Amino acid sequence: MKEVFTLLSVLLFWGYQTANIELSFIMAAFLSFPILSNSKLKFTFPFFKFSVLISSFLLSIVVFYFISSNNLFFLSGVLKWLPLILLPIVALELYSEERKTPIKAFFIFSNDEGVRVKTSIYYIFTVVMASSSKIDFFYYAFVTCFIIVLLISIKPKRFNRTSFSIVILVLLLLSAGVQVQVSSLHKNVVDSIISFLMGRGNNLDVSKSSTRIGNIGDLKMSNKIIYRMIADKEEYPYYLREASYIKYFDGDWVAPKTKFKNIKTNICKNVNPKKNSKTLEAIILGSFKKKANIPLPTRTISIEKQDNKETYTRNSLMVINREGNKTDYIKFKYHKSKISCDKKRSKNDLEVPKNELKSIRKFIKIHKLSPETPPLETFKKLEDIFYNKFRYTLNLKKKEGNISDLGYFLLKSKAGHCEYFATATTLILRELGIPARYSVGFSVQEYSNWSKNFIIRQNHAHAWTRVFHKGQWYNFDTTPPDWNKIENQGSLIFRSISDFLSYISYKITYSYIWKFLKNNLELFIPFLFIIFIIIRHKNRNKRKFIKTKNLTKSKFLKKVDKYLKKKKIVRNQNIPIKTWIASLSEEEKLLINYNELLEIVSQYHIYRFSDKDLPKTRLKLIYKELKKLKKLKK
Repeated sequence: MKEVFTLLSVLLFWGYQTANIELSFIMAAFLSFPILSNSKLKFTFPFFKFSVLISSFLLSIVVFYFISSNNLFFLSGVLKWLPLILLPIVALELYSEERKTPIKAFFIFSNDEGVRVKTSIYYIFTVVMASSSKIDFFYYAFVTCFIIVLLISIKPKRFNRTSFSIVILVLLLLSAGVQVQVSSLHKNVVDSIISFLMGRGNNLDVSKSSTRIGNIGDLKMSNKIIYRMIADKEEYPYYLREASYIKYFDGDWVAPKTKFKNIKTNICKNVNPKKNSKTLEAIILGSFKKKANIPLPTRTISIEKQDNKETYTRNSLMVINREGNKTDYIKFKYHKSKISCDKKRSKNDLEVPKNELKSIRKFIKIHKLSPETPPLETFKKLEDIFYNKFRYTLNLKKKEGNISDLGYFLLKSKAGHCEYFATATTLILRELGIPARYSVGFSVQEYSNWSKNFIIRQNHAHAWTRVFHKGQWYNFDTTPPDWNKIENQGSLIFRSISDFLSYISYKITYSYIWKFLKNNLELFIPFLFIIFIIIRHKNRNKRKFIKTKNLTKSKFLKKVDKYLKKKKIVRNQNIPIKTWIASLSEEEKLLINYNELLEIVSQYHIYRFSDKDLPKTRLKLIYKELKKLKKLKK
């Protein structure tokens, strides 16, 4: 029972920490079944070798996936998925007769079983380590409780409770300080390695008041599904904006005047749509924190509130911030027409930093652009230039000379990702007298036939330009259209596996059963507690029975020796009792009622050494027969 409880605890904790709670439930149930049902199967040595090969294959898939997607966090990614990678080995062990794995099964060319070990113990510690992908107070509290329970289970008898409690308290105080220092060191080292490998600092501001060229490039290292959107299949919003910025300097975009003001639900009340404009509804599914900026189309007109505690605020650049309880969906309405709810332009929308002027003016001169050209014609020319003479890539070359990153992109490399295209377009248009802003968010470009909704992946993070034309703001994207195809090359097989698991998670999370359990957790927990008490009570009776069975040997023999002493016969304790009785003389056999005593000893042997769990009443009957034997005539 302890093994089951430990496996369930650590696997569910791993699922919670890594946001794979549904998968952890399935794994926990699969590994707990053989222990709860006492199922034992006979597996030969080749089966164990095959389970090791399966785990090795899963490991190679995970490693290749992270390396092929240029993920700098591939080591932590492998650690995160170790519980799933090692599942075949541990599962075979728990379903086997001995519940141990031959140590030589881990060696390719070995054909000898060798010593068997319990890998499930090491698996438990591996799962705890895999949960460290998110180090927080809950992680520390769980690990602390885990260590306390472990220490109590192995506590030597010579330690009294008071001294042992003091030792545990001292260890906890020391580990608290060490954990804080280790987690801080871990974060600093990871940040330093990423900054070194990327050739720049990671300066992402969670408040979205500033961003740096390269942040979206970092997000594109993963194709994990983070949002799903239910919307009209023909008139769906392509851009989901999270933030807009107006000031740029040396790689940093800033949004001054980021004060947020409360809004009710109507965002676009001061904008008059066209007569034929239709209102459509959509839902974004995902994990939204208590306070976060939410990705919405620029033509959103209203948001549906879920409760009275939920509030929405926005700043002058139409960044929508939500505060309230955690939720897994945002429901909103948007216009079918390309209407914009952004406020009018400001003087900052024409500002170009001095250090970028030289490169931008040179670009304008090379490509014969002019402020005199009509805006629509300028937009068309810029699209042709960036689509045909530039290329999309995440593998940026190291710049040469004193030129800025943006200048190197425009005049030398002519290759970059969406942030470079959006930044260049914004500043070039400003220099040509057209107000422009830099926006970041996600592009909606993939529809799932499985879940019947749109999929937004982490590598769908995107940057584009907002241009002001004829009193209206419009989205203007000059990133080459094939950017998503380039990012997805070489990872389709692994993405299919990940998508299938994500689809299962989606179906469970948004199923009526899951919602019922989630909303009625206060009823579900007592039910589990009652089940736990029943199982524990059942196992306690079983333990009492086993304890009585193990201690009956000396008790039974003492009663037999007492009976023999009355007959003035001393038993030789170095010989099994049945063998000793058979070696007695005929006179002694008559004296001790040989047949009756031999029958009682035989019954006891069946009870004591049987493979099956015999009832406790059987032992009482044996003692009853022995008591009758004592009452016979001396």
